[in-house]
Amino acid sequence: MESLMLNIPQVGAAASVSSQNDKGENVIVAYFVLNDKVHNDSVDADNLRELIRDKLEKTLPHFMLPEFYVAVSKLPMTPSGKVDRAKLPPSSEADEISKEPLVTETEKTIAAAWASLIDHDYEQLERNSNFFQLGGTSLQAVKAVRLLNEAFSLKLNVKYLFQFGKLKWLAEAIDLLLKRNEVRMTLSVDDGTELDEMEI
Repeated sequence: MESLMLNIPQVGAAASVSSQNDKGENVIVAYFVLNDKVHNDSVDADNLRELIRDKLEKTLPHFMLPEFYVAVSKLPMTPSGKVDRAKLPPSSEADEISKEPLVTETEKTIAAAWASLIDHDYEQLERNSNFFQLGGTSLQAVKAVRLLNEAFSLKLNVKYLFQFGKLKWLAEAIDLLLKRNEVRMTLSVDDGTELDEMEI
C-alpha cells in the first residue's frame, strides 16, 4: 500500500497501520505527507486524500483499503531510521473522505437496488459507496445485477460490480452503455446498418 501511495508524485512520504475505530473494529489508517518538491496549487491535503483513495481503490481488494487518510507534516522516525508507528497521531472523523451525494437518476437507481439487498439505508449511500465494502456478498451481487438489468433493460454480468467498484463508476459505465444502445438503435433505424458489424 505504501509503495502505491508513493507512486503519486504529490505524496512525499507514506505509512499505514492497523488500528481500531470507535466501534472497536479493526481498520486500516493511511498516513501521508505532501511532497513540497511538487508544486501544485490545485492539490491540498483534502484533494490528495481523494487522489490516494482513488489510486488504492483501483489496485487493492476492498478489505485492504484504509478507512482513514491522515495528512501529517512529517512521519515520526525511530533512531534507526524507520517509521515510528506507535507515535503516529490518532485518526478522526476529519480524516474520512467527504461524502458525495447522489446526483444522477442512474446513481439513485443503483443506490435503491443496493439498499434493497444490503444492510444499509438508501440515505446512507453516496457516490463513492462500494457494494462490497458495504458488506455485499457474491450472492447479493448477482441479485443486484439482476435488479439493474431489469431497471435499465441491459445485460450486465456480475463482473461490472467488481470492475467498477464505486457507485459513481458503475453509474458512468451504465450511462455509457445506455448511450451506445441509443446510438446503435438510431443508426439501425436510419440506414438499416447491421448492429453486429458496428463499432461504437
